[in-house]
Amino acid sequence: MRLNELMVGSYVTIPVLLIAALVQYILLRARNARAVPHDPQLGRKFLIAFFLHISILLTIVGLSYSAVDWAEYAIEPMIDAQQAKKDAEQARERGEDTPLPAGMLPPKAPRDWFNDQQRVAAGLASSGLIYTLLFWPVLRFCTNARQFPSAGRSFVGLRLMLAVIIVMVLTTVSMVGVFQKGDTELRGAGIVVGLAAIWGPTAMIHLTMLLFSKHWHRGERQRSEEN
Repeated sequence: MRLNELMVGSYVTIPVLLIAALVQYILLRARNARAVPHDPQLGRKFLIAFFLHISILLTIVGLSYSAVDWAEYAIEPMIDAQQAKKDAEQARERGEDTPLPAGMLPPKAPRDWFNDQQRVAAGLASSGLIYTLLFWPVLRFCTNARQFPSAGRSFVGLRLMLAVIIVMVLTTVSMVGVFQKGDTELRGAGIVVGLAAIWGPTAMIHLTMLLFSKHWHRGERQRSEEN
């Protein structure tokens, strides 16, 4: 992935994130207007939580890029074996000699584990992690997020929705491929496996956070009211 490709991806992604954030902010403002008591720090918390949201997504994208590269490398022998089988069948149909079996193919050069793909993934993930470690303490300890967590929790729900949609799409694509005639096409399996390895746990983590945050929020509000 070159720098210009990253820039093009940013130009496409940033407007989508800003539009989604605007809609989310309007909904939170409308809800806060009806709430008693009002959240006096909603605006600043929303801005910090939005930057934290982008940082976490950047980390997840970096991990996904790395996982896809490793998954493609892991199933590459299976892809070579499948292709060798197809080549052998086509050679028999043409009456030609059978190509060299997949098990007798010459060994490939050892893999460079920190290749170009992993370097890009490391850059994305480390940048996202740095900003996550920067914005999370600010949101947690410099605002009233413990008493009024709606801003941060709304982004947890947004990431959960994104993760579940991605997992559902990956599952659907896999099931469609499984039920096709003949051998399952493995060339796209690395992408499916790599993304599922990251976004599946991401969905579970965010679902747990969303479920437990309700009870934690009640406890914080009760302690604040008692004090």
